[in-house]
Amino acid sequence: MTTKKTETKSRKLKPESTSELNSIKDLLLTIGFPQHVYGYEYIIYSMELILQEPHRLHHITKEIYPDVAKHFKTTPARVERAMRHSIQTAWTYGNMQMIYRIFGNSIRPDKMFPTNTQMLAGLYYYLRERNCA
Repeated sequence: MTTKKTETKSRKLKPESTSELNSIKDLLLTIGFPQHVYGYEYIIYSMELILQEPHRLHHITKEIYPDVAKHFKTTPARVERAMRHSIQTAWTYGNMQMIYRIFGNSIRPDKMFPTNTQMLAGLYYYLRERNCA
């Protein structure tokens, strides 16, 4: 009896430049993201994936969450929740001046924190504008 090996498709993350990774981390810290929560690491890894393949920004639920979950050995639902918690914390206690700089008038910081997709898109476009991506 022979067993068939099943091949799993997983995206290998190319080694990012140190400056690009530092740009992501610096931006998150400037905004006020707490480093001690899982969502912080998940957002960093998500941004690395998006910076490599920007079209994935439109496939957060189907591609990003599962890839991040696989990398960190957790579930996509936990990735989504941890990122949401991290975003909510940064939005509540973070640097509002920097948040306005990134989002402008597209989101009302006094009303509601952005969705995970809105936050990742805002971070991506902000980094791209500054040639960090």
